[in-house]
Amino acid sequence: IRALQALASARVIRAEGDLGARFEAARQAALARTPADDDLAAALAGLRERTRRDGAEEDLWSIEHKRGGLVDVEFAARCLQLRHARARGETLDGGTEAVFAAAGRLGLIDPEAAGQLADAAKLWRNLHGILRLTVEGGFVEAAAPPALRTAIGRACDIADFDSLKESVRETAARAAAHYDALLGPPPPDG
Repeated sequence: IRALQALASARVIRAEGDLGARFEAARQAALARTPADDDLAAALAGLRERTRRDGAEEDLWSIEHKRGGLVDVEFAARCLQLRHARARGETLDGGTEAVFAAAGRLGLIDPEAAGQLADAAKLWRNLHGILRLTVEGGFVEAAAPPALRTAIGRACDIADFDSLKESVRETAARAAAHYDALLGPPPPDG
């Protein structure tokens, strides 16, 4: 399943001659042979659960590993691609946001859910990028100077830092619900 997931997210950055087009054709052909069944979603969900990190839920800024965070959104996109590659190759074109846009447009998921997942992908990508550029290690909100808070908000198209915090909470909750709808809820603790 890891190989399929990696193949689904693979992109040509630069290639000589027609190598990029040949790779893309081979990638799409290989993914189109993926069986669209519930076992695939269960395998992806199992893989995701094995990669969860303890404590991510408590830390608002642990956007990669929290429920509904960056990794969940990426897994949801890969699930859509792998489930529908055979019948709907359009889901293989572009990045995560494009996957959700295609899935909503094609009726593979509710268009509102598709839009919310695309918005989550954009927020997580922007927030992840600015935090990696500006903070070494984890982000500690209490230690962040006002200029850094402003820069982080601007990178996410949200001017007010407190509004960004609320947006992170709401986005994670919505994305987690959509993830659960696509891949199933996490197993109960215990």
